[in-house]
Amino acid sequence: YQRRVRGLNTAGINSPKPIMLRNHVLLMAFLGKDGWAAPRLKDADLSEEKLRELYLQCIIMMRKMYHSCRLVHADLSEYNILYHKGELYIIDVSQSVEHDHPFALDFLRKDCTNITDFFRKRNVAVMTTRELFDFVTDLAITEDNMNDYLEKLQEKIAARGNTLTAEMEVDEEVFKNAYIPRNLTEVLHYERDVLLKGKDKEILYQTLTGMKADLSGATDSPYLLKDEKQVEKVVQNLAKTNLEEGAKLTEKENNLQVQQNEETKESKSIENHKSAKANEEQKKEEKEKQNEEQKEEQKGKQKEKQKEEQKVQKESDNEEETSSEEADSNSDEDNSDDSDGTGKKKKFEGVDREEERRLRKERKKAVKEENREKRKNKTPKHLKKKRKEAAAKKKK
Repeated sequence: YQRRVRGLNTAGINSPKPIMLRNHVLLMAFLGKDGWAAPRLKDADLSEEKLRELYLQCIIMMRKMYHSCRLVHADLSEYNILYHKGELYIIDVSQSVEHDHPFALDFLRKDCTNITDFFRKRNVAVMTTRELFDFVTDLAITEDNMNDYLEKLQEKIAARGNTLTAEMEVDEEVFKNAYIPRNLTEVLHYERDVLLKGKDKEILYQTLTGMKADLSGATDSPYLLKDEKQVEKVVQNLAKTNLEEGAKLTEKENNLQVQQNEETKESKSIENHKSAKANEEQKKEEKEKQNEEQKEEQKGKQKEKQKEEQKVQKESDNEEETSSEEADSNSDEDNSDDSDGTGKKKKFEGVDREEERRLRKERKKAVKEENREKRKNKTPKHLKKKRKEAAAKKKK
């Protein structure tokens, strides 16, 4: 705080002088008379002529504070300005910020609106907030041409009057809320701004960065101090250059649109090709799944058939055993029947035992073959059921 107050004093800006600093306590000079503190600008009883003089002093102090001290007060109003010995004194500089602060220009706009609103309420012919902001920040204004600039601006204000039109009020509100780049590196759309300038559109950062009216380079004098003829020539040249640049920009935009359309077509064709491939792969996968399922079903059917054949074979084996047993029993019965009471066999009388055995074996074989042929011709019960079920399904 002491450093900032000393900076104001060295720049010639009225403010309380620091006397001593001890243990973070700053002792400053007293502004007042006979123990009575100097009144705030809000509480001072002043005439219109004195207010006009103080308004001029206030805006010059704001400009010096911005350029010489490289500070923005950030809370400048009638409450933080004292009236002492016919002059204004700025106090409460502790919250001031430097140019590098990201909200420095927003704070400066607020200071300009506070000062403009106060003096306008006191019937003083004042600048607009935009004009005061440009006066404070314009790099082309110097000590040599400041008086000429203020005279030109006073003539403009006198011709306009102190009351603002509805259009001017809208412009003021737009300016208060608009984005202002602090330097050229923060400018987002330079080509668009050049085109707008040719259509009588004001660029907010023109005076802040010290650019010419056509934004082609740095200017050496304020825009208001230039002759009307020079201004007309500059505007005409701007219009011509902007038309040419506009035509070039339209060609570029058309080319970009054509390129974008081609890119979109290529992207769509690629997407369609990818989707077709994906569909083909899905179909292949589905076919493979179906084939696998069919194979599994066939395997299951084959297993069932094998099980059924095994069952049939077991049943046939069991029947053969039973038939062979029956044949043996029948052969025994036949032998018993053929034999007479003496125990001699009638059928095989006069035959040796070996031939008898051979004949019995042949007989057994013939019986087995007959039984096998019967089984072959005979259909099992489970096959009959399946055939009946299949026939019923076909009928349905």
